[in-house]
Amino acid sequence: MSSVTIIQVAQHAGVSVKTVSRVLNGERYVRDELKDRVLQAAKALNYRPRPAARSLAGSRSYVIAYLMNDPSIPYYGRAQLGALTACRKAGYHLVVEAVDIAAADLDAELEGLLTTLTVDGVRMTPSTVSVVSRPSSSASRSAAAMSTASTTRW
Repeated sequence: MSSVTIIQVAQHAGVSVKTVSRVLNGERYVRDELKDRVLQAAKALNYRPRPAARSLAGSRSYVIAYLMNDPSIPYYGRAQLGALTACRKAGYHLVVEAVDIAAADLDAELEGLLTTLTVDGVRMTPSTVSVVSRPSSSASRSAAAMSTASTTRW
């Protein structure tokens, strides 16, 4: 089963690909009549945006990293579910990673995660934030800064 593209949505709606892109990205200045046609076509074709295509077309990955110290603590499960729900509502994906905050190579681990994963933000559990908030490397500072920035979006 192949996935539906915005080209197919544009053909079905009788509009340009750019118009479909503008509607799906929530840009202003699209006539209501065109917006309705595009949204109806997308629904009729069961269009779902592909994350890889979205990230290639723009500077966003639509991925949030969730770093936690000890996944066995019940609070973290509830917090993770809340983060997952918020991500889905906002059109993002959540990547969960366990981080050993007591590890001697924590900075290297964080740097590895942040360079391997392309993320738009980082969420950290409280115990992870308390350790990373006293950063000694650029990776720790980046993780702490991204965590603060992503928190303000939700």
